[in-house]
Amino acid sequence: MKPLGGQALIEGVMIKAPDNVSMAARLPDKTIKITRSKHISLTKRYKLLGLPFISGVISLFEMMVIGIKALTW
Repeated sequence: MKPLGGQALIEGVMIKAPDNVSMAARLPDKTIKITRSKHISLTKRYKLLGLPFISGVISLFEMMVIGIKALTW
């Protein structure tokens, strides 16, 4: 089972899997717009960033950036 995470958006939701980020939101005309994009974490791309304390800080920063992008989407 893959770990999933997510957050609420204005009139929608964002879900993050280990290698994808998906967003769905209701538009003013009541239709639903869905988008999906690839996202490989920095901790998986660079082994040095996978060290215990460093990986937590990197993951927090990445989720903050992804969350802000999702809210502005």
